[in-house]
Amino acid sequence: MFRRNKRRQQSENKQYEYIIPLKSKVYRFIRKFLFGFILASIVNFVFSYFFYTPKVYSLTKENYELVLKLKMLQGKIGEASGKLSEIHRRDKGVYRAILGVDSVEIPELVSAYDIRSEYKNNRYASMLDDSWNDLNNLSLNLLKQSISFDTLQVLSSDKG
Repeated sequence: MFRRNKRRQQSENKQYEYIIPLKSKVYRFIRKFLFGFILASIVNFVFSYFFYTPKVYSLTKENYELVLKLKMLQGKIGEASGKLSEIHRRDKGVYRAILGVDSVEIPELVSAYDIRSEYKNNRYASMLDDSWNDLNNLSLNLLKQSISFDTLQVLSSDKG
């Protein structure tokens, strides 16, 4: 009798397990994985939107420094242009008056510059273009002034 009761208890306490098919397990795993991936992507996007990563921070700092250097270069180009215009004024007003020469015809030098197509959509394209044009004009004016001084040197050696 003791055995019989034991068997009855075992059968009554026995729990039946529900067997999940492999296909459902795979789908459940893929669904959890995709949900985790999407959640991680959203968190990453929000974090990168509100906070700079070290790489973005260093790029922003480098960009700021380059813009600052470009502005300093524009200032130096402006100073050099001012000095060159002063030299040109002296050439026209003083040296040519001393040598009795009216003016020398120097052909107009023109160098066309068009900003490259890869820089046209850059937000600093206008600043780069202005700097390049100022530097180009400075070099052309320097070349014209050099030709003028060479002519003055030839004229002064002829008179002397």
